[in-house]
Amino acid sequence: MSTNRTARKNGPSQRDLRAITREMPVITAEVEVLDAQIALLNRPPSKVAVRELRHAQARLLKARREATNGQRRTRKAPAQAALGTAVAA
Repeated sequence: MSTNRTARKNGPSQRDLRAITREMPVITAEVEVLDAQIALLNRPPSKVAVRELRHAQARLLKARREATNGQRRTRKAPAQAALGTAVAA
């Protein structure tokens, strides 16, 4: 049996954990949107509930934007990777 498969059985790798950590703000924001949507399903829509949903959606967009911008800063373009320089955002 290869060590790669053994490592998978023992849990996520450090790389997997770093990826989850980077994505956590987006995951949390998505849960907040779902919570707001569920709240609207369970009761008649009020101004407060609709506002909570809009705010949750805005936080989700912000988290996605920050995650995307963070990926652009850390990713290297092929030509620049060969030179060892980072891509400017």
